[in-house]
Amino acid sequence: MVAKLERRIFEAIQRDYDETGLECAILEPSDTIPFETLITVFDKIGQNNRIVRLENNFFPRSADRDDVLLLQSISVLVQKVIPYHQPELLRFFAQINYTLPIGSFGFLENGQMAYFKHNAMIMVSYDFDDCVKQIDAQIGLIFHLHQIYFDAIEAVATGRYTAEDAIKSIKHPEISRS
Repeated sequence: MVAKLERRIFEAIQRDYDETGLECAILEPSDTIPFETLITVFDKIGQNNRIVRLENNFFPRSADRDDVLLLQSISVLVQKVIPYHQPELLRFFAQINYTLPIGSFGFLENGQMAYFKHNAMIMVSYDFDDCVKQIDAQIGLIFHLHQIYFDAIEAVATGRYTAEDAIKSIKHPEISRS
């Protein structure tokens, strides 16, 4: 039996990452996450070398659009944002989200968790290797965005920085000028 395309893509990425030493695993569907999930572990994020897990999963294909795969990538950056700091963090997200090449930062569970999320469409008609490369490039770009913004997000979420201080702290020309 031929494995589902989605599973084969995740397995190919896992093989590539295993060869390069990047930690990842494929999780089977569960009660908490009803989809097969590729977990990619980013270590050494930010100045304090934090560990962040990126969860990637494909939404089930719809009968009327089986030519497209929808991939969701999400990571939790701060587990619990103190309510007092949430408005400032929202201001910061509003200032940086429009500069991002993919995805956005936001809140989950009534503003308790700060996250990054991106959804991508992958055409089933693409060459298999091109699908794998597209997703690998996306994961690499998400890793880069985490490297750029993580420390500033954590500083605003904990009240060490205002949104304006966080913008000034980022070494990114597009938003540092504003």
